Amino acid sequence: MSWRAGLAVLALLATPAAAHEISQDWLVECDNTGQCTALSLAGDVVLRVTGTAQAPVVTMTMPAAMTAAMSERLRLEGLPAHTTPGRRMREDFVFRPTPDGLGQLTATDAAAFVQAAPAATSAVAGSRHVSLNGLGAALARMGREQPRDPPASPPPISGRAVTPGHLGTMRYHALVCGLGAARVGDAVSLYPLADGARIIGVDCGLDGPNAGSIWLVERVAGQPKPAAFPTPDRPDEPMLAGYLANSRFDPASGTLHALTLSRPQGDCGKALVWRWTAAGFVLVEAHRMPVCAGVVQALWPRTWLAP
Repeated sequence: MSWRAGLAVLALLATPAAAHEISQDWLVECDNTGQCTALSLAGDVVLRVTGTAQAPVVTMTMPAAMTAAMSERLRLEGLPAHTTPGRRMREDFVFRPTPDGLGQLTATDAAAFVQAAPAATSAVAGSRHVSLNGLGAALARMGREQPRDPPASPPPISGRAVTPGHLGTMRYHALVCGLGAARVGDAVSLYPLADGARIIGVDCGLDGPNAGSIWLVERVAGQPKPAAFPTPDRPDEPMLAGYLANSRFDPASGTLHALTLSRPQGDCGKALVWRWTAAGFVLVEAHRMPVCAGVVQALWPRTWLAP
């Protein structure tokens, strides 16, 4: 199997069947613990609702020109008029900046927002707008999900990074990518771990927006084998043989991160994280954006969570 074929396998296996729903201009996706994410798909602003009905969390993309100290006001439009004094729903909400460049409502404001917003048709932040059509159905889907405890996960095994020798680099690259394959950057990364195993990453070049790397595990010196990675729909049955897109290994935490992009803009695809343990790689977390709608990766819905 070529590494490009491996990426195709990853794209198929990392997608839980029928995991998301689209209600007009809103998408809902839930993870294995019953926690859901609602995302707006139409407008200049991306709104995200997570948490529970009792404790919602509402996040919004902020204008690129805003500084970390600036807030953004969002106004609901199309709310029904109430003839009874004091019964009109709240219209204005202030999003305060977060460290990752997004805006977020306070807990009190978030609760008020999810009460009022489903009755509105749209919302405006300055010159930007977002459709609220379908938000009510999205919140109803979130309310039907029952929270579940995530599965137990074994402790991680950490390590360190070393630079392989020239002959070692050529050996692994030729072994995995094929003789004569173009090398990209340093091509091979080597990580000795505390349990005596070695994680080896081999860069095999680009395929569209994805840089393909093949990951090997060497438990016996001189006998590397393709690493196996569980996926959200098969967490207990690792199916992949080492092929990952846009991937990197963090030896300090023993985690391997991979990002498969569906197009060069980087607004849709899958992001997965595994942890190295005595049993091999276990799935820690997975995020997915099935619709290419300009949603930044920080807002992609989560589809899997382990402790």
